[in-house]
Amino acid sequence: MSIHGRAAWRPLSLLILLLGLALALGATPAAALERRAGDSVGVPAGETVDDDLAIAGDTVTIGGRVTGDLFVAGGTVTLLPSAQIDGDVLAAGGALVINGAIGGDVRAAGASLQLGGTVGRNATVAGSQVTLGPNATIKGNWLSGSDRTLLQGTVEGNVTGGGSTVQLAGRVGRNVEVASERLLVEPSARVGGKLTYVSNVDQAVPDGTVRGQIERVAPPERPRDARRGFDVVGTALGLLLLAGSIVVGLLLAWLAPGLYRSAQAVLEQQALLAFGVGLVTLIVVPVLAIVLMVTVLGLPLGLLGLVAYFAGWYIGWLAAAAALAGLVVGLVRRQGRPVAVAWLVVLGLVGLHVLTRLPIVGVIIAFVVLCLGLGILVILIAERRRPPAPVAPAAAPVG
Repeated sequence: MSIHGRAAWRPLSLLILLLGLALALGATPAAALERRAGDSVGVPAGETVDDDLAIAGDTVTIGGRVTGDLFVAGGTVTLLPSAQIDGDVLAAGGALVINGAIGGDVRAAGASLQLGGTVGRNATVAGSQVTLGPNATIKGNWLSGSDRTLLQGTVEGNVTGGGSTVQLAGRVGRNVEVASERLLVEPSARVGGKLTYVSNVDQAVPDGTVRGQIERVAPPERPRDARRGFDVVGTALGLLLLAGSIVVGLLLAWLAPGLYRSAQAVLEQQALLAFGVGLVTLIVVPVLAIVLMVTVLGLPLGLLGLVAYFAGWYIGWLAAAAALAGLVVGLVRRQGRPVAVAWLVVLGLVGLHVLTRLPIVGVIIAFVVLCLGLGILVILIAERRRPPAPVAPAAAPVG
């Protein structure tokens, strides 16, 4: 199985998934969309797309105008300051930078996300690190979930956020509601309404930064005995699941010996693309399955899709665990004999079992690995289905 080079199916697979998401969310029918795909693709400054646009690729750059909605996915997605999107923006990828002027809503998710332009309505974003730049303006409401959120710009409506750290440094026109281990309110922050945060301890809020009431809400606590019982049961179930996963992973290594090495190669060469593909797959498949199950004829297909979806979760997790272990071992042991795949399966699953149990960070790690695993599977399946390149006929002998 060859995965070297940049083949055309990669952005096309992203585009297909993105179009499915557009249909599932009730967007303009796919026939009305303009579609673009490629390794490096975009809309140059000065160009106008007089329609909705679905675009996908390893690197996507938008500098022109789209008069409708924009659906975009890729390893690296950039909307330049010159970009103008009259409708909504739906974006998914590894690294997202959204500047320019957006007339409607922004819904975006990625490993890292920076929003520095103007959004005419609401922004709903998620990622490991989310930043609202100092020159950004959200004319509606802001909703975010991330490990670290930094708000430097202006939100004219309400702010609702959650994560490990939320930092307020800009202006919020109305209320702020935050569930975070750490809330940082800078002296430059201005909150026009009420500030409500969920925390076990009081957070420092500089005088003059909040116009309305400041309220701390204590998170609910389980009784100590019940909490201890849940912890013991959870630990036992976690170890049992780990043991079962190791057995299944070793069996899969025996049945499909090339899967883990191919997964590691995808991770080495196209980690951001794999994350973007996996993120879109994570969103698209269950929505499409539910839409199919609404109809009687589509019920079997919808159920089959959900079964394949959750099987993909599990197999993708196994593949990503072994691939990540292979990358780490390769960095530590630059020379010497390769480590057996069986050991990579064990090391990867045990390592993820430990890391995903860390507070807050563990959830982020699990989400990223899940997206990587799904993306790797989609990429490998697409590569396997791609017809082999035709072999040129041998030249006839001269004379």
